[in-house]
Amino acid sequence: MGSLDSTSSNNSSASNNLEELRKRFIVDESEYDKQFLERHLEMTLNYAVITSDGKVIIKSEDIIEKDKVGLIILTRFLGNKLNNEIKETITNNEISEYSRIDEKNVNAYLTKLTKSRDVLRVSKGIYKMNPSKINEFLSSLGK
Repeated sequence: MGSLDSTSSNNSSASNNLEELRKRFIVDESEYDKQFLERHLEMTLNYAVITSDGKVIIKSEDIIEKDKVGLIILTRFLGNKLNNEIKETITNNEISEYSRIDEKNVNAYLTKLTKSRDVLRVSKGIYKMNPSKINEFLSSLGK
Protein backbone atom coordinates (compact mmCIF):
# COMPACT_ATOMS: atom_id res chain seq x y z
CA MET A 1 0.00 0.00 0.00
CA GLY A 2 3.01 2.27 0.45
CA SER A 3 3.38 2.64 -3.31
CA LEU A 4 -0.21 3.91 -3.63
CA ASP A 5 0.49 6.49 -0.92
CA SER A 6 3.64 7.72 -2.68
CA THR A 7 1.83 7.87 -6.04
CA SER A 8 -0.94 9.88 -4.43
CA SER A 9 1.64 12.15 -2.79
CA ASN A 10 3.45 12.64 -6.13
CA ASN A 11 0.18 13.50 -7.87
CA SER A 12 -0.66 16.00 -5.12
CA SER A 13 2.81 17.57 -5.38
CA ALA A 14 2.55 17.79 -9.18
CA SER A 15 -0.91 19.29 -8.84
CA ASN A 16 0.38 21.94 -6.39
CA ASN A 17 3.31 22.74 -8.68
CA LEU A 18 0.95 23.06 -11.64
CA GLU A 19 -1.30 25.37 -9.64
CA GLU A 20 1.68 27.57 -8.72
CA LEU A 21 2.74 27.72 -12.36
CA ARG A 22 -0.82 28.60 -13.39
CA LYS A 23 -0.91 31.51 -10.91
CA ARG A 24 2.37 32.86 -12.27
CA PHE A 25 1.49 32.30 -15.93
CA ILE A 26 -2.12 33.54 -16.00
CA VAL A 27 -2.03 37.14 -14.82
CA ASP A 28 -4.49 39.95 -14.25
CA GLU A 29 -4.06 42.07 -17.36
CA SER A 30 -4.63 45.39 -15.56
CA GLU A 31 -1.96 44.55 -12.97
CA TYR A 32 0.45 43.40 -15.66
CA ASP A 33 -0.11 46.59 -17.66
CA LYS A 34 0.23 48.71 -14.51
CA GLN A 35 3.64 47.22 -13.70
CA PHE A 36 4.95 47.91 -17.19
CA LEU A 37 3.39 51.37 -17.31
CA GLU A 38 4.99 52.40 -14.03
CA ARG A 39 8.43 51.26 -15.17
CA HIS A 40 8.07 52.92 -18.58
CA LEU A 41 6.90 56.19 -17.00
CA GLU A 42 9.82 56.26 -14.56
CA MET A 43 12.29 55.75 -17.41
CA THR A 44 10.60 58.27 -19.72
CA LEU A 45 10.47 60.97 -17.04
CA ASN A 46 14.25 61.26 -17.34
CA TYR A 47 13.81 62.58 -20.87
CA ALA A 48 10.33 64.03 -21.44
CA VAL A 49 6.98 65.07 -19.98
CA ILE A 50 3.57 65.74 -21.49
CA THR A 51 1.00 68.47 -20.93
CA SER A 52 -2.65 67.73 -20.25
CA ASP A 53 -3.48 68.65 -23.84
CA GLY A 54 -0.90 66.21 -25.25
CA LYS A 55 2.03 68.51 -26.05
CA VAL A 56 5.31 66.69 -25.49
CA ILE A 57 8.18 68.55 -23.87
CA ILE A 58 11.68 67.13 -24.25
CA LYS A 59 13.68 67.67 -21.05
CA SER A 60 17.01 66.38 -22.28
CA GLU A 61 18.79 67.96 -25.23
CA ASP A 62 21.51 65.27 -25.21
CA ILE A 63 19.39 62.93 -27.33
CA ILE A 64 20.03 62.41 -31.04
CA GLU A 65 17.27 63.59 -33.36
CA LYS A 66 16.00 60.13 -34.36
CA ASP A 67 15.60 59.20 -30.71
CA LYS A 68 13.81 62.51 -30.01
CA VAL A 69 11.25 61.56 -32.64
CA GLY A 70 10.73 58.14 -31.07
CA LEU A 71 10.65 59.64 -27.57
CA ILE A 72 7.90 62.08 -28.56
CA ILE A 73 5.81 59.23 -29.98
CA LEU A 74 6.43 57.14 -26.85
CA THR A 75 5.57 60.00 -24.50
CA ARG A 76 2.29 60.64 -26.30
CA PHE A 77 1.49 56.91 -26.16
CA LEU A 78 2.18 56.72 -22.41
CA GLY A 79 0.26 59.94 -21.79
CA ASN A 80 -2.80 58.28 -23.31
CA LYS A 81 -2.47 55.37 -20.87
CA LEU A 82 -2.77 57.85 -17.99
CA ASN A 83 -5.38 60.13 -19.55
CA ASN A 84 -7.52 58.85 -22.41
CA GLU A 85 -8.27 62.44 -23.47
CA ILE A 86 -4.69 62.55 -24.75
CA LYS A 87 -4.46 60.87 -28.16
CA GLU A 88 -2.12 57.88 -28.32
CA THR A 89 -1.29 58.75 -31.93
CA ILE A 90 0.67 61.74 -33.14
CA THR A 91 1.17 63.45 -36.49
CA ASN A 92 4.47 64.14 -38.19
CA ASN A 93 3.61 67.87 -37.98
CA GLU A 94 3.26 67.66 -34.18
CA ILE A 95 6.53 65.73 -33.90
CA SER A 96 8.28 68.43 -35.93
CA GLU A 97 6.80 71.16 -33.72
CA TYR A 98 7.68 69.47 -30.40
CA SER A 99 11.16 68.39 -31.46
CA ARG A 100 12.02 71.55 -33.42
CA ILE A 101 13.29 69.27 -36.17
CA ASP A 102 12.50 70.10 -39.79
CA GLU A 103 9.53 68.06 -41.05
CA LYS A 104 11.58 66.56 -43.91
CA ASN A 105 14.06 65.17 -41.37
CA VAL A 106 11.22 64.01 -39.08
CA ASN A 107 9.77 62.05 -42.01
CA ALA A 108 13.16 60.41 -42.67
CA TYR A 109 13.44 59.40 -39.00
CA LEU A 110 9.88 58.09 -39.03
CA THR A 111 10.75 55.88 -41.99
CA LYS A 112 13.68 54.41 -40.03
CA LEU A 113 11.59 53.95 -36.88
CA THR A 114 8.77 52.21 -38.77
CA LYS A 115 11.23 49.94 -40.58
CA SER A 116 12.70 48.90 -37.22
CA ARG A 117 9.10 48.41 -35.97
CA ASP A 118 9.69 50.71 -32.96
CA VAL A 119 6.90 52.88 -34.32
CA LEU A 120 3.71 51.89 -36.14
CA ARG A 121 2.26 53.93 -38.99
CA VAL A 122 -1.48 54.11 -38.30
CA SER A 123 -2.25 56.03 -41.50
CA LYS A 124 -0.54 58.63 -43.67
CA GLY A 125 1.21 61.09 -41.36
CA ILE A 126 -0.12 59.46 -38.15
CA TYR A 127 2.03 57.28 -35.88
CA LYS A 128 2.02 55.49 -32.55
CA MET A 129 4.50 53.56 -30.46
CA ASN A 130 4.73 49.80 -30.87
CA PRO A 131 4.02 48.56 -27.31
CA SER A 132 6.19 45.48 -27.78
CA LYS A 133 9.25 47.66 -28.52
CA ILE A 134 9.00 50.13 -25.61
CA ASN A 135 11.55 48.37 -23.36
CA GLU A 136 14.04 48.04 -26.19
CA PHE A 137 13.58 51.67 -27.23
CA LEU A 138 13.93 53.04 -23.69
CA SER A 139 17.01 50.89 -23.06
CA SER A 140 18.72 52.33 -26.14
CA LEU A 141 18.13 56.00 -25.20
CA GLY A 142 21.23 57.91 -24.29
CA LYS A 143 23.59 55.25 -25.64
